[in-house]
Amino acid sequence: MRRPFVLIVLALLTSLIVACGAATPTAAPAAAPTTAPTVAPTAAAARATVSSAGATVPAAGASASASVTAPPAFIDGTIQSLTADRVTLADGQSFAVTARTSYVNQAVAQASDLVPGVYIGIKGKKQADGTLLATLIDIFGQKGAGNQFPLIGGDLMTNATIDKVEGTKLTVSFTGGGAFVTLAPNVQIYRDQAGVVSDVKTGSMVTIVVSNGAAGAIRVH
Repeated sequence: MRRPFVLIVLALLTSLIVACGAATPTAAPAAAPTTAPTVAPTAAAARATVSSAGATVPAAGASASASVTAPPAFIDGTIQSLTADRVTLADGQSFAVTARTSYVNQAVAQASDLVPGVYIGIKGKKQADGTLLATLIDIFGQKGAGNQFPLIGGDLMTNATIDKVEGTKLTVSFTGGGAFVTLAPNVQIYRDQAGVVSDVKTGSMVTIVVSNGAAGAIRVH
């Protein structure tokens, strides 16, 4: 009689365990950590570059939010008047004169003066083949690292050192680049010398390098 009794007890215990034993809940998987996107640092505004022409131009890569300096323009004319703060041309154009305005005397030079090692400023238009057609060249008295930037009207200003001369064709270089240049048939070539404000007289033929309404340089021919 013991065996049936034992089996009955085991059956009762099994029923009790099934009825009372709750399944252990499975913990929900932890959410994968979210990585915050990395924000690229804002580039600092590039410093402005002062060209040999005396005009201030923005360096390449300047931040769009930075104050932008307009491309300079080369304005030819005859001096009507010059005061402490303004220069006026005979055609009525007028530009501010500041403490940063420079004065340059320009003597006519020849294509034969363009030799390797000379530092020049080239005003020209880019051609379809990537070369520059030079309409104005200034031979500077001092050498510089050089640069290239756009002018109002679509021309480029290239300050560079002459590396090679082949007839009317020049190879020039500047920091970070270079150019192949062809002299236009009517190219004007000048040799620059430092001047003073008293060199600018009524009736003087000049080229004024203008940026943002101010005369960066007044060049007396």
